Amino acid sequence: MRNYKQSRLSLARSLKLSQLVVFEAVVQAGSILAASRELALTQPAVSKSLHELERYLDQALFVRSKKGVVLTEFGRLFERHARTMLLELRCLSDGLNAWQMGVSGHVVVGTLITASAALVPEAIHRLREVAPDVEVEVRVGTNTTLFPALACGDLDVVVGYLPQDNEPLPAAVPSDRLQHHKLYDEALCVVVDSGHPLAVQQGLSLRELHDQEWILPTPDSVAYAAACAMFDSERLPLPARVVYSVSVL
Repeated sequence: MRNYKQSRLSLARSLKLSQLVVFEAVVQAGSILAASRELALTQPAVSKSLHELERYLDQALFVRSKKGVVLTEFGRLFERHARTMLLELRCLSDGLNAWQMGVSGHVVVGTLITASAALVPEAIHRLREVAPDVEVEVRVGTNTTLFPALACGDLDVVVGYLPQDNEPLPAAVPSDRLQHHKLYDEALCVVVDSGHPLAVQQGLSLRELHDQEWILPTPDSVAYAAACAMFDSERLPLPARVVYSVSVL
């Protein structure tokens, strides 16, 4: 009998998961013949796997007889640990299959604050209906931060505005690595509080509103370019009284 301690490294190098599967099948079936049928292996193949396992452990795992096999005392000890390892293996198998089928895992969504107000919550709600075990993390930012994070793998998907033709993606983002799918078109509109004096007036032009105090998108946002284009189309400069924000609060 060998007289040295087993280490995790020595076990990892020498033990084969297939040997544990065969071992547990023999335990459950009660005989090598029955286990070979269950595993769709030949009886010699099952016997060889057990002999290799016993030779490595330097211990008998079974007492063999014409009626079948019975675990030795050492075999019962080994079986308790082998069963736990195989349970983890089954959990790993189930987890990998679920991941590949898209019903579990972890997804990180980057979004502009405007998209996060309604579109993203609705998408998460629908995802929960078909894949309740998927963990979702939402990060709010601007295009200048979201698209580089998407390109390097920190984000799985970005929900937001595509940059305008005259505003390409940041230099750090290789465009050939990203794919986009158009969800809908969105137009800019001017809104006021329901109690504002202008709320009851209709047909006002942009020029008539120009001297009002405005809240416009921040210069690093895609919507800012659209706002500038709106004023340019009327040959107007940006308003003098402006608060820049992308917050919907």
